[in-house]
Amino acid sequence: MSLPTQQEAPHAEDRPALRQPVSNAFLTALLGLFALALHLPAIGYDFVYDSEAQIFLDPFLHNPGHFWDIVTFRVMGMDVLDFNRPVVLLSLFLDALLYGKETPGYHLTNLLIHAGCVMLLYRVLLQLTGRPLPSFLATLAYAAHPLLVEPVVEVGFREDLLVGFFLLVGLCTAARIGTSRLALAATVFFFFLAVASKESGVAGLPVLAAYWWLFHQNEPRKPWWTALGATAVVLGGFLALRFALEPKTSLIFTERPTRIATGFDFVVVQSRIWTGELLRIVWPANLCADYNGYLIRNIGIVTGLLTVSTVVLTQFFVSLHSRLFALGSVLFWAALLPASNFLPMYKPMADRFLYTPLLGVAMMLAAGLCRVCPPVSDWRGLLKPLPAAVVAGVLAGVGTLATLSCIQRSYWKNSLTLWGQNLKVNPFSEGIQMGYGYALLDRNRPQEALQPFARAVELTRRNYAGAFAGYALAAEAAGRHEEAIKALQVAGTLDARYTDPDRLEPALLFSASQIARLKVILLRAKTANRL
Repeated sequence: MSLPTQQEAPHAEDRPALRQPVSNAFLTALLGLFALALHLPAIGYDFVYDSEAQIFLDPFLHNPGHFWDIVTFRVMGMDVLDFNRPVVLLSLFLDALLYGKETPGYHLTNLLIHAGCVMLLYRVLLQLTGRPLPSFLATLAYAAHPLLVEPVVEVGFREDLLVGFFLLVGLCTAARIGTSRLALAATVFFFFLAVASKESGVAGLPVLAAYWWLFHQNEPRKPWWTALGATAVVLGGFLALRFALEPKTSLIFTERPTRIATGFDFVVVQSRIWTGELLRIVWPANLCADYNGYLIRNIGIVTGLLTVSTVVLTQFFVSLHSRLFALGSVLFWAALLPASNFLPMYKPMADRFLYTPLLGVAMMLAAGLCRVCPPVSDWRGLLKPLPAAVVAGVLAGVGTLATLSCIQRSYWKNSLTLWGQNLKVNPFSEGIQMGYGYALLDRNRPQEALQPFARAVELTRRNYAGAFAGYALAAEAAGRHEEAIKALQVAGTLDARYTDPDRLEPALLFSASQIARLKVILLRAKTANRL
């Protein structure tokens, strides 16, 4: 691999004034404030999606006695949401101690972690390029991207923020592995925290290997081999523990995820999913909280295979001439592959899966900006035609992305706005239909809720008890008691738990008031000798 050009190499031709600690500290703070300001309204948003079950319905986080279960990893053998992600649980547990079930504090924590990621990204890019302007612009584009909205504003998806944060901290400390044992230990520890936040944190090992090979290969090898070996042992040990301790049976996860396909069919389907994700990175339109085959219906077999092959080959050849681009490519795929259905997953694709891979995209963008934007001697150099054109073009793109992010963020204000918008994007998702139905029920609009629940029944081929139960609740609230009884009877034949609603409480599927209403329907049915 050839050396990078002088424009990309650290300590390039920028004047020292552009690299003074005060200037860089100011730019770092400015990026953090931009990330906060872009999503600040989310502090007043409701809990939606997974956070409703995890914070409102599940008592685990609100029991102080579970602290030691989390820090000693005993939780990894317990039937708990995110049992395999103790670092996430610890962060939510601390929030629960401080804020109870009040939403603003949880959202604030998410925003602060995200702002930390943005500031760390700038510091890493500056460390690798020595170029404040390209590093700042690439980080700004990352912070503005709408694909970040989902993990930032939904508290239940905090794990993706933590993975990105700890990987970046690990890269910062890795710069001193060759000269400091403390930095070596800290790097291994931060990469461990990443994988203990989410399995995609395993990306730390290939990223560390690439970072050493590309930027520190001339240093003594022993510290680096030690760091790589220790990281491999720690990450591999944690993953082994995660699968060994996983509960064999679960009252929460009663249905196991299934493979999307096998053999060559898997390659075809996954290439279409990757193509959809690549397209969303380039043009983030029609974002959705629940993707399925409907949203990649226009991506054919040839298109999927050809797109992925072209992207990989392009990354490979460009990486031969740019070390930073090569590191970004490794980070992108190392973070995306663990979320790519090689093991069965509940969600085959989601915006939150791209939070960390987009850090790699930002590195690739910074590498490109270093090539096209010449170094400037002072800020007046930005008025020259080429730097001015580059800055104006990037800022225009950032403005577009930030506008799309604000629009996308507004959909997550509450369950009604979220599922109502998603229904327009993907009307063929039973999860969206049911989410919209429950949102209408919560707002005392049961007559309107009947239609999305009925649609969910049809989308699941009348084979999912939860859809019938939702219809039963809506019918009961609408005063259509006969329909409620019939729907709950069908639910009971599909899933025996619906004949005894108390058995549904540990599954975190219904609130206490909803379970009480199901009991009323059953009581009415028994009174009428229907059960």
